[in-house]
Amino acid sequence: MDKVKQKSIYSREAETLKDLLKRVRKERKLTQIEVAKRLGRTQSYVSKVEQGEIMIDAVVLFLLCRAMEMPFGEFASRFEAEWERQTLKQIEPATNSVPSSDGQA
Repeated sequence: MDKVKQKSIYSREAETLKDLLKRVRKERKLTQIEVAKRLGRTQSYVSKVEQGEIMIDAVVLFLLCRAMEMPFGEFASRFEAEWERQTLKQIEPATNSVPSSDGQA
């Protein structure tokens, strides 16, 4: 039986967060096992966070950043920049189809 994935009202943000967590871990050349040991959690837990199966709060995010040796503020800045980039990407197609003042799209 297929799993039904429920989306939260913040699904785009959650997607951005999990993708960035995974990217940062790989940039730091850390395995899920290494991050899990630093957190005192299992590799399975880290995997589920990266897959979006577990939603995390700010405290866990802070601890994940520490485990990956990344300042929390730096991670937050990268998250915000990525979120803004994705937001602009979604807006651009809509603005490109708006007719110009001469009536052409």
